[in-house]
Amino acid sequence: MTDEMRKQIKDLTFKGHFRKIVDLILSVPEDERDLDMLLQLAKAYNESKQYPKAIKLLTSIQKEGEQQALWHYQLGYAYYCKEKFDQAEAALSQASSIDKKDDIDLNLNIEKYLKRAKFQLEYIRRLGDKEEFLPKDFLELMREGNLDKLKKVYEKCAIVAHLEKDDRWTTPFFYGTPCTEFYQWLVEQGLDINAENQYGENALTKRARNNDAYFEGLLKAGADPYGTKRCNPLYNAIGFDRVENVRLLLAYGADVNPDNLHVFSVKTPLDWLLQNTNYKRVIANCAIAEMLLERCARCTKDAKKKIEEVGQDFEFSKKNIHTDDLRPYEEAMQKLYALFGVEPVRPIIKHDGKAPILVEEKDVAKAFESLYYSLVPEKGPCLTVQGELIRLSGSIRLWLLENGGDSSRWTSRCKPMVKEFSRLIQQDYGSDKALNRRIQELIDKIKFDSEPEEADPICDLCVEWVRKNPEPIPND
Repeated sequence: MTDEMRKQIKDLTFKGHFRKIVDLILSVPEDERDLDMLLQLAKAYNESKQYPKAIKLLTSIQKEGEQQALWHYQLGYAYYCKEKFDQAEAALSQASSIDKKDDIDLNLNIEKYLKRAKFQLEYIRRLGDKEEFLPKDFLELMREGNLDKLKKVYEKCAIVAHLEKDDRWTTPFFYGTPCTEFYQWLVEQGLDINAENQYGENALTKRARNNDAYFEGLLKAGADPYGTKRCNPLYNAIGFDRVENVRLLLAYGADVNPDNLHVFSVKTPLDWLLQNTNYKRVIANCAIAEMLLERCARCTKDAKKKIEEVGQDFEFSKKNIHTDDLRPYEEAMQKLYALFGVEPVRPIIKHDGKAPILVEEKDVAKAFESLYYSLVPEKGPCLTVQGELIRLSGSIRLWLLENGGDSSRWTSRCKPMVKEFSRLIQQDYGSDKALNRRIQELIDKIKFDSEPEEADPICDLCVEWVRKNPEPIPND
C-alpha cells in the first residue's frame, strides 16, 4: 500500500466513510492488493456492516494473515456481529494470544469483544429452557421488596433473564430494592454482582452516580468497590456530588489511590474532585475532600493552585447565591482553604461604576485578572466601557482558545463579540486616540482561525487603556 493511499484511508476512516474505503481499495487491480490493503478492506466491510463479505475475504487470505492479531480480530468481530459467538470467541482468543506490538486500541477492542463473546456464550448456556425476559411488573416487585415474590419469578425465568429486549447485560443488580436479601440470593444462584454491561460499567459503578436509597445493599451483598478496569464507582460518586455514596464506598474498602483509571488523564479521586470543583459544588466537595484526605488520598496535580482558583471563582460568583444560603458556602470554602493549607483569597470588591478605576498591579496579566474580577459581572454587559473592553477582550481570547478554527460557531458566538468590541473602540472614548487605533488594527485581524496568542496584545492594550482612562465611562 502506498503512503498516499494510507493517508486517504486514514482521512476517510476519520470521517466514517467506510463504503468509500471499500470503493477505493476495490479500484486497485486485484493482483496489486497487498495484505495490509486487504486487512483494511476487511475492516471497511465490518464497519459498513457487510459482515459476510468480511468473513469471505478474511477466509480467503487466511494463510497470509493468520500470523497477525488484526486478521483474527477482524474475523472475530465479524462473527460476533453475526451472533456466531463460539467462532467469535475462538478468533478473538487467538488474536489475544498474539503480540500486538503496543497497539493499545487493538488490544482494547480485542479485550472488549472477547469478553462480550464469552458473556453471550455463557448467557445462552444458562438460559436453558427457561424464559428469557422478566415480567413487566418486575421493577414494581423490586420496589415492593417481598423476597418470596421475587424468588417466585425465577421459577419460570432463567437466572440471567432481563427486562430490556436487546439488553442481556442489565441484571437486577442495576435496580434498587429495599430487600437487600434479594441481591444476596441472586449471588447465591450464581449471578455475578460485578458483571459489566455493554458500556463497561457494573451495577455499583452506574448506581454510584444516583441519589440511591438502596445503594448500600449492593455493597452488603459483596459488590466490589474497586469497580471495573475502566469505570470506578468512587469517581462516579464524586463526579455527581454523592457524599453519602462516597462515605459508603470508603467504609466498604474503596481505594482512594486506585490504579484502575490509568487509561484516563485524571489519575486519582482527589484529582477528579478538584478538577470538577466550583462555587456551586463547594459544600459537597468540601465534605468529600475531607473524607479522602483522612484516608491519605494523593493528588497528582497542583491542589493548592486549584483551590485558589475555586476561591476566586467563589468570590466572583457568590453574589449569585441567595443571602440566606451564603453562610454554609463560605464555611465550606474556609474549610477547603484549611484542608489544603491555602491562604484564603481576598474578597473581591466589585466596582460601583462611579469611583475612579485604579490599576494597582504592575504585572499586566495580574492587572487584567484584577480588572476582570472587579469590573465584569458574572452575566451580562458591564456598567462601564472600561469593564466592557476587558470583558470582551477576555471572552474573545477564551473563545479562540476553546473553539478556534470552528467557522460555524465563530459566526454565532465570537464574531458578534468582535463586532461589539470594534464598535466601542470606534467611539473614540478615552484620551489616547493613537492607542485606540492600535487596538482597532489588532481586533480587525481576528478571524475564526486566529491563534489565541493573537488576542493577548489586545488584552494587554486594554489594561493600558484603563490605566490611561481611570474615570468610569458609562456603558450605554
